[in-house]
Amino acid sequence: METYHLTPEALAKAVREWRGDNLSSPAAARLLGLPPRTLEGIEQGRGFRYPKTLLLAMQAIKGHGNV
Repeated sequence: METYHLTPEALAKAVREWRGDNLSSPAAARLLGLPPRTLEGIEQGRGFRYPKTLLLAMQAIKGHGNV
């Protein structure tokens, strides 16, 4: 099994880049199925228990043209 580690800072950067300027934080949280405060915490570098799952969800949403 592959070991996957992403620093909280790298995850925060990835989420901010994914969201960009055209998607609000509340809208992004809704798309990802997260509470807005959780997404805000991730974007502030507080980390997330399942970073790989979050990245996969962001890729899937972007791939379907929702963002």
